[in-house]
Amino acid sequence: MLALSAFADRASKGHPVAVAGTAQPVAAPVGALSSSWFCAGPVANPAHLAEGRLVIANAATRPLRGTVTLIPSTGSPVTQDVQVGPADRVVISEKTTAAAPYLAAVVELDGGQAAVEQVVTGTAGTSSTACATSGSTRWHFAAGTTQETSTLSISLLNPFPDDAIADLSFTTEQGQESPQDFQGIVIPAGTVVGFDLGSHLRRRASVATTVSLRVGRVAAFETQTVQAMSAAAAATIAPGTVPWPPGVSLVRGTPSAGTTWWWPSGGASDGTTEQYVVYNPGDAEAQLSLAVDLDQGSADPFQITVDPHAVAVVATNTESRIPKGVGHAAILRSTNGVAVVAARLVLSVAPAGRTGVAQVLGSRLQSGRWLVPGDGATDSVNPALVVYNPGPATVTVSISSLGGSITPLDGQAAVSVPGHHRYVLEPSEASAGLPAASPLLVVAQGHGQVVVEGDTTPAKGIGIDSAIGVPLP
Repeated sequence: MLALSAFADRASKGHPVAVAGTAQPVAAPVGALSSSWFCAGPVANPAHLAEGRLVIANAATRPLRGTVTLIPSTGSPVTQDVQVGPADRVVISEKTTAAAPYLAAVVELDGGQAAVEQVVTGTAGTSSTACATSGSTRWHFAAGTTQETSTLSISLLNPFPDDAIADLSFTTEQGQESPQDFQGIVIPAGTVVGFDLGSHLRRRASVATTVSLRVGRVAAFETQTVQAMSAAAAATIAPGTVPWPPGVSLVRGTPSAGTTWWWPSGGASDGTTEQYVVYNPGDAEAQLSLAVDLDQGSADPFQITVDPHAVAVVATNTESRIPKGVGHAAILRSTNGVAVVAARLVLSVAPAGRTGVAQVLGSRLQSGRWLVPGDGATDSVNPALVVYNPGPATVTVSISSLGGSITPLDGQAAVSVPGHHRYVLEPSEASAGLPAASPLLVVAQGHGQVVVEGDTTPAKGIGIDSAIGVPLP
């Protein structure tokens, strides 16, 4: 009862509250003595996706010290000291090898108010996601593909002192699948184990995944890469299926299904397929409402029914109620209390301004403070920010860079975001002289609550990199 009272008290004061504390990563509070982040995703096979980096952003007013332990899938871990100055950031390079095709990391810091992001980069683009702040006995992923020219990998990191045993199950267009080789997988203490799902789930257009632990806990990540498809390969795609274009997508799994999901960013345009992919991992039918808050005008919500252990998709670019060129935010709610897993999937080709793949799990939290670490690359511009106010009342927010101020186009130090609206700060609108892909801090005044998404744009080449920010207590 005391624990529940503490949760209720935090909620009443505007602090982020998660289901069982694990719905999504949340930074440790100012007074925390330590904080830990669990990261994975870099893979060496295929060779075009071999580079990773960790971005450690410190929003506190004091320096943070700690360690970063890089854990290859074969070989010994390597630990290095790290120090992140106040209102600063550190980027740690990661490299995989053919001998150790999967790589994970554990970041341990001596305080809170920090966020750690995992980034992977290849010839098909860049993708990032916040690292996990806890292990879990279950993880879910809503979307993936093993179509021709694609590689879908799952990485399981066990940072704990006891071994773990996992089973993997899948929902594809062919139904429920549980290949024997993905059952009873042992993840020894302090190791990472990775899998190429296409080795057993060949040429599946759609793959939703559940990782269930018999023993122990892990952190789970999904890495998707897609290369250009030949005409012969494209001919093998089932009619009515949208092939994934070249791109890279890194997703941290969700440890539980949820009844509410928010996405601040969204839009339909020529060349862009935007899908809301809903996976029901439970045993009861889910009845859902997907509402879209347009920047201009309004649209009726989509009513969705998802059978048990099934996937449903809403493609907004094919819906007349969603006008092209008009941005939107979206919120998915369960109307019968059955929890689901939901992701926004963007598949973009020419003539779209940017091409690539992006998969973003919706946020399950609102918060008054958010940190967007940025991808840490020197050839990327400052991330765009999308601030969504899902409530009915206007919220005033300020946006700043760690170590520098950002002034919106209207010249005000803060901006008002009406209820059920969003505010978009484009990279070109930020003041000059900021470091490339600088971490950004969003603060809502008073008891305001918002949801924040960052979108780091590559200065050259292809790629779409969108990620929900990290709530700060």
